[in-house]
Amino acid sequence: GDLTVATRLCDDHVELVISDTGEGMTKEVLDNLFQPFYTTKVGGTGLGLSVSQKIIHDHGGDIMAQSRPGAGSSFTFWLPIPRDQDQRSPDRR
Repeated sequence: GDLTVATRLCDDHVELVISDTGEGMTKEVLDNLFQPFYTTKVGGTGLGLSVSQKIIHDHGGDIMAQSRPGAGSSFTFWLPIPRDQDQRSPDRR
């Protein structure tokens, strides 16, 4: 299938959407996707997406997955844009 990556700059965050036209996921898989140790892969640990979600949340962002069997999947990431209190260059004191 095709893989599409799109970004959008919003007022206070950046949005990143990664979509494919692959086989998609069932409702059961989608409902458990971010649960630690849940995997559909032989030999998988089920930690990749749960750890990724934690890292994104720790940075004030969010991640969402959408999917339909036979129609592909889409992951949307929202990451805040840091607003520095001091806008000066590090070289200017």
